[in-house]
Amino acid sequence: MRFTEKWDYHEDRAVAQAVKALIEHELKLSGQVFMVTDQSQLKAGDDWLKKIHDELTSANIVVLMLSKRSITKPWVNCEAGGAWLAGKRVIPVCIGNQQKGQLPPPYSHWQGVNLPDDEQYLLRTIADHLGIQGPSIIAKVMKLAGEPAAKDVSSIAKVLEIARDVRFALSNWHDET
Repeated sequence: MRFTEKWDYHEDRAVAQAVKALIEHELKLSGQVFMVTDQSQLKAGDDWLKKIHDELTSANIVVLMLSKRSITKPWVNCEAGGAWLAGKRVIPVCIGNQQKGQLPPPYSHWQGVNLPDDEQYLLRTIADHLGIQGPSIIAKVMKLAGEPAAKDVSSIAKVLEIARDVRFALSNWHDET
């Protein structure tokens, strides 16, 4: 899966990292989600243009983190166009003041999501497109509520912690445009 986020702002990166962590944890995709600004995946000296090309080529899904700032950035537009031309599933994820109903073309042609409101929808959609089991947080919480001696309290706590981190990052994120 390709996770595109390419901005100059620390807050944007924090939101993208939180969403990446949520996707990896909830869908059990650890190490399978590529993020341009993750220094463990793109190292000093790497041919970053080739790396991005290779990741887009091998991706099943491209998740575009879109803010009012990012939709004006040439590289985000280039990567979105490259993914579309390669026949990849493109999912616009709107953050900050950007809403899916206000996306300009070509982003408005793809079904998008607003975070944090559509968090579970995003996870279910990615799981469905990848043909894997969807997010388990609701099932785990329901199971915990029905079983006082549930054994997976620590994993539920971890999922809730990641979800809280995503919501915290989004609530503290400032879209300056």
